[in-house]
Formats: sequence, structure tokens, C-alpha cells
Amino acid sequence: MKKGLIVVDMQNDFLLETGSLNLGHDTKDLRERIAKFVKEFDGELFLTYDCHQEDDCEFATFPKHCVENTKGMDFVDELAEVLEEKVHSVLAKKSYTGGTVTTVTNQLANSNTREIHVIGVCTHVCVHDIVGNLVNHTKNQHGYIPQIIVHKKLVDDFNPEMAEFALKRMESLYGAKLV
Repeated sequence: MKKGLIVVDMQNDFLLETGSLNLGHDTKDLRERIAKFVKEFDGELFLTYDCHQEDDCEFATFPKHCVENTKGMDFVDELAEVLEEKVHSVLAKKSYTGGTVTTVTNQLANSNTREIHVIGVCTHVCVHDIVGNLVNHTKNQHGYIPQIIVHKKLVDDFNPEMAEFALKRMESLYGAKLV
């Protein structure tokens, strides 16, 4: 079975202490574990990154973050180093409130990848939405539901309560396997 890995929004603004929408705790261990997992993963690699314009309406809800062409939008160093030596299939810019839906879901469905691993941040927003978009797109456009595997120790969030709810919802609503 063809395998894919979606790495969600491993960016400075979310994962560094100096980031404008950081997770509120030290993420060094998470960043290192995710970089190691990406390096060792044998399958197609898909990356998403959050990207906003200076005046994005999302900033009415969340602090300004991941503004295009800023250091906050860049991938964290641990992942960037791995990406220099690892071939990745898709690099997808996304902005939910800006109306851009990630191209990762289309690429995975079109490549007939049936086992999809998901890691990254933020569990209750971006990770959850990507899983939902992927399941709904493949179900409605391609007539199947891919096997989604969410690695609980490789996702993180600034709201632990909402993250736990999102994991349960991905499992019950979208059939994601939590490992």
C-alpha cells in the first residue's frame, strides 16, 4: 500500500518561544522527534505551511502569525535541515480564512495514496481541518476513505483540552487511527 506523510505547519511562529502564536510551552523535544520521524519515514512526503497577508481577517481571531515572507512563516530549523536531504512531493501554502484550501488533499487523492500519516501543529485547528478535508475530498471525489493515522505524540496544540477533543473527533468522525 502506498504511504504518505502530511507534516502540518511546523513553523517558527507556532513552535518557537519567540513565535507570535506559539504553543505556550517548550517544543524543542517535539521538533526533534518530528524531524527524526520525517527523516526515517519511507513514503511520500507532503508539507503544509500557514501563510497570511499583513491584513488577513484571521487576525481578528488569532494574533498576527505566519505573515508571508517573514521569519515566523519559515519551517523550524530541525525540519528545514531534514528537508534539505529529503525529497518531498508537495509544499502547500494554506490560509483557511483567505479561502485557499491546501492542495495536499488533492495530491494525495490523485496519487492514490491509501495510508496517510499525519503529524504537526495545531491539533484542533490545522491538523483536524486537514484530516477532515482529506477524508471528505477522497470520499466525495474518488469514492474511498483513506486510512488516516494520527501520531498523538507528534501533534501538539496551544489548547490541550481542544486538542484532546479534536483527536477524539478525528477518530470517531473521520475514522482516523490514533497511535
